Amino acid sequence: MSDAARRPIGSSEVAILFAVSALGLFLRAPDALLNPQFIAEDSTTFFLGQLGRSLPPLFVVVEGYWVFLDRLIAWYASFFPLTLVPLAYNLSANLMAAASVAYFCCRARDVFHPLASLAVVLLVPMVSGIMLDNITHLQWFTQLALVSASLLPRPASARNSGVARIVEMAFLAVVAFTGPFAIFCLVVYLFLQTVSVAAGLGRLTRIRDCLREYLNSLDVPALVVTLVAGAIVLFLAHSGHKIPVPDPRKIASDFFVVVTGIGLQVHGLGPVFLPQLLFAWFQAALFGIIALVPMSARARTSCIALLLYGWLVLLAGFVKSVSLGGNAVDFNYCDTYFFALAIFEWLVLWRIISVFPRGNPAASSLIIVSVLGSCAIVYPHWHIRPALPDMDWAQYASRIEAGEAVDVPVYPPPWRVHIPEREKR
Repeated sequence: MSDAARRPIGSSEVAILFAVSALGLFLRAPDALLNPQFIAEDSTTFFLGQLGRSLPPLFVVVEGYWVFLDRLIAWYASFFPLTLVPLAYNLSANLMAAASVAYFCCRARDVFHPLASLAVVLLVPMVSGIMLDNITHLQWFTQLALVSASLLPRPASARNSGVARIVEMAFLAVVAFTGPFAIFCLVVYLFLQTVSVAAGLGRLTRIRDCLREYLNSLDVPALVVTLVAGAIVLFLAHSGHKIPVPDPRKIASDFFVVVTGIGLQVHGLGPVFLPQLLFAWFQAALFGIIALVPMSARARTSCIALLLYGWLVLLAGFVKSVSLGGNAVDFNYCDTYFFALAIFEWLVLWRIISVFPRGNPAASSLIIVSVLGSCAIVYPHWHIRPALPDMDWAQYASRIEAGEAVDVPVYPPPWRVHIPEREKR
């Protein structure tokens, strides 16, 4: 157990983690708050879906999934003047993403130092930056809270007061019903349980005991919320979002060589430093390194669980992209599906490195921050999103309030949202 996990994190430390997260996310895309406007589904799905409604349409499916958090933000933002709705969306996305990052840093402290977690999340490269500070892509940040709550050991020093736990479970329930991420948590948990049972039957006592120690350390209420949500969301996805599966051999080849060898390297480092096959094979070797490096059973299995989760997200995204006619090269420009795995790989590397400088987490944190920080300085375009074109939302908002039918341009072009004629607000 790390030193950070032996004592409870105070309210002031949580506030600092949250404030630094919010500031860091803002600095990566400052125009999101300085010149707020809708991005993609912010307009067509959430603004238009809430327009004229008194309650949020929580159970309206978006591409096979519920998106509770986005719907709730769109609902309360509907009480603002129309000109301020994009600001309400983007500010809410920034604050909720920062809260999720801070939550992850606190919940993961039994395995990773909170400052290491914070630095990696804020410094990991993004090719397009489109997922920063908008509610359409907020789920890619809130997945961090869900994963840490359900797949990482609950620190012994975590707060257990009744009110705090109720708020925490309510937050996790909303997050679990936002996107497909509870499904991936469910799959990883069931896989580890299956391996534990198989190890017991095969009398592989060391593996069985390691897995049992990890499984017994998980937060049962958070796990129940996630698993129930995962089963429900899986049913929804299976019944309403079926896609044809392409040739598995083609998928495996492109996924290993192009997506893993190049795409993951770009999203983890920015530039492509290593030959793609060498980098791809290192990913497989990383699981072996985790098994060999001395660390506690909980930490070892936690690292494996996070990597499995990240690989599931990336593979699922790639299969979906290919089935819809995309290719591996174009997929590498997508920040979203690489985000979790890039973060978790850096944190696993931090855990591995921390064993060698005499168990000093500060030294290993300095190494990780130095590498990521240097890439951010040399390649700033992968860390700070350029200002988006001004779509002049204010003029369209006044026309919508006047009851006119309006076609509003939305970033990225050629996205547009049609607002039908309605009674003056």
